Amino acid sequence: MRARHVIAATVVFVLSLPSSARAQSADRAALTRALDSIVTAEMALHQWPSVSALMVRGRDTIVNRAYGQSDLENDTPARVDGIYWIGSVTKQFVIAELLRLAERGVLSMDDTVGRWLPNEPEAWRGTTMRQLAWHSSGIPSYTGQARSGAALVRANSPVDSALALVRGVPFDFPRGSNMLYNNTGYLLLGRIIEEATHKSLADALREDLFGPLALTHMSYCSLTQLVPNRAAGYSRVGSSVQRAILWWPDMAHGAGALCGTVGDLVKWSQALHGGKVVSPASYALMTAAGHLNDGTELRYAMGLLRTDVAGRRSFQHTGGIAGFTTWLAYLPDEDLHVAMFVNLNAGGERPSLAGVKMVERVLGPRPPTPAVALDAKARASYAGSYGKAPLIFTVRDVDGHLTIALPGAPPSALTYRGNDRFESESGATIVRFERAAPNAPSNRLRYDAGSMYLTLER
Repeated sequence: MRARHVIAATVVFVLSLPSSARAQSADRAALTRALDSIVTAEMALHQWPSVSALMVRGRDTIVNRAYGQSDLENDTPARVDGIYWIGSVTKQFVIAELLRLAERGVLSMDDTVGRWLPNEPEAWRGTTMRQLAWHSSGIPSYTGQARSGAALVRANSPVDSALALVRGVPFDFPRGSNMLYNNTGYLLLGRIIEEATHKSLADALREDLFGPLALTHMSYCSLTQLVPNRAAGYSRVGSSVQRAILWWPDMAHGAGALCGTVGDLVKWSQALHGGKVVSPASYALMTAAGHLNDGTELRYAMGLLRTDVAGRRSFQHTGGIAGFTTWLAYLPDEDLHVAMFVNLNAGGERPSLAGVKMVERVLGPRPPTPAVALDAKARASYAGSYGKAPLIFTVRDVDGHLTIALPGAPPSALTYRGNDRFESESGATIVRFERAAPNAPSNRLRYDAGSMYLTLER
C-alpha cells in the first residue's frame, strides 16, 4: 500500500485579517494539522486505504476532510462526499422509523414478533420489539453461524435467507436474562417495518426519513446500480489489503444495509438529537437505557450505545460490514457530532480509534480516574473461571494485576475502581463481581461491554 496520503478538503481563503482573527486562524490551522496527523498515523498503523471524517461542534465545522484512496487500484483520491456502506449505524434509522410508526398508532414497541411475523418459529413469537432492539431476545445472531459466510455474499438472496440461518438454532440464553449484540433482531425489526407499511424497507426509509430530512446520498445499498463517488471496500488478509467480497444488501437489511456520506450522517445526527425526527417521548424511549428482566440497566439503548467518548457522555454506534467500518457519535454536553468512515473492515480496528483521539485533541483528554490498589489476597478472591462451555471467561492474577480473557480472545488488563468494580484501560468495559458473603470469594461476574451484558456464575 502507498505510504502517501491524499487529503481532500474545502479550503476558504480570507485576506487582510485583523490580528485577533489571524491568531484564531493560526490556532485553527494548528488544530487541523494535529487532527490530520492523528488520522494519517492511524491509517499507516492499520492499513486503512481511506478515511472520510466530519466533525461539527454547534455551528462550527472542525473537520471535513478525506484522506487516502477510495479505490486503490485506480489511485482514486478519497472525497468528503464519498459513498460508504455504514453497516450497523443502519440500526438507528430502523428504530426511528419504528418509533414514527408507533406515534401514528400503527404498532407498539411492546408488540411481539408473533403479532407481525406469525410464520416465524414459535420460540421467537413471544419476543417483544423492545427486546429485539435491546439485543436481549436470546435469539442467536445469524452473522455468528458457521454457514453464514457463503450465504451472506450470495446474489439475489432475500432477507428470509438470512433468517433461515438461525431458525431452529437454540437460544443463546433465556429471553431477557442477558444481552448479546444480535443482528437477527434488527432483521426482524426491518421485516416488521415492511409488514406494517406494506413497503420494502428501502422504500419506507427513503419516503419517511431520507426524503423529508434531505439526506440526499442516503440509500439502501446496491451492488448493481452505478453510484457516483462510491468507495471500494477492502479487507485485510494477513499483512495484505485485498478487495472485499461484499454482502448482498438484503442479507444485511435492517441490521446494516444502508449507504451514505459523512455529511448525511452528521445531518441525520443533528436532526435526530435536535428533535426533528421523532417526538420528545419517542426520543426519550430511544435514548433510555435498555433493561433486563431483573431490572439491570444496559448501556445499550435502541440503536444507540450510551458510553463515554473521551470521558464525556455520548450516544454512539459503530458499523462493521464486509469492506467498511463506520463510527457515528454525538456528545450532547458539547453539542459535538462526529462521523467517520474507513473503507476497510478489520475486526476491532474501527475509525473510532482515530476519532476518540481527535475528540480528545479538540475537547481535552479523558479525565484520569485513579486506580485502587489490591493486595494478593483480594486479587485471589476474584481469580477463576466463570460461565459454562463454550462461554467461559477466565480471570487471572498476572504479575500483580488482574486480567480477563474471553473465549478465543487474548487477555486484557482490568483496573480496580473499588466496590468489586473493574474497568478496561479505555473504560469501555465494566466488570462487576458479586459475593455470597462479604468476605467470601466472588461467585458471580457481570460483564458489561456496552454491546454485551452477561451474568456468569463461577
